[in-house]
Amino acid sequence: AWSALSPMAAAEIERVAVQRDWGDRMLLFHQGEHCGGLHILQTGMVKLFIATRDGREQTLYIQTEPGPITLLPLLDGEPYAQSAAALGSARTSYVSLEDFQRLYAAHPDFAAAVQSEHARRMRAVISITDMVALRPVVARIALYVQARAQGLGALENAAWFQIPVNQEELSHAAATTRE
Repeated sequence: AWSALSPMAAAEIERVAVQRDWGDRMLLFHQGEHCGGLHILQTGMVKLFIATRDGREQTLYIQTEPGPITLLPLLDGEPYAQSAAALGSARTSYVSLEDFQRLYAAHPDFAAAVQSEHARRMRAVISITDMVALRPVVARIALYVQARAQGLGALENAAWFQIPVNQEELSHAAATTRE
């Protein structure tokens, strides 16, 4: 839906957006901060996560595709519900809250793209919640390993296979903390 913006809306976003470059682990925004505008991922990866005061962290989503990074605070006027950090180098476009609201009102295709993307993400949250609430961690890891093995073609004739994944990536896939 985001890629289906009209040329007029896309040109208007490009006209008002400010390009920003982010280094590895640089915070784009922090959970609880006031939202001043829309971050749109152009290149790279961004991790959305929540963290406790004692440093425990839960990854919610890793965004790799170009598009809006978070929409919730733009739609409800509340602070950011999660933090976002670049994974490696990333480039974003930033549209101020005032420009976002103007675009939303003036371009129905922009409003429809925002709503569609928000709905897609809500469905992903429901899926994650369902998995976390109904399956123990061991079962979630087994499902992840099975899906990765299938994706690598390792389930056909391989006696063993290796999945290149670190502890943080595995904890994200299993919807649990690294501990």
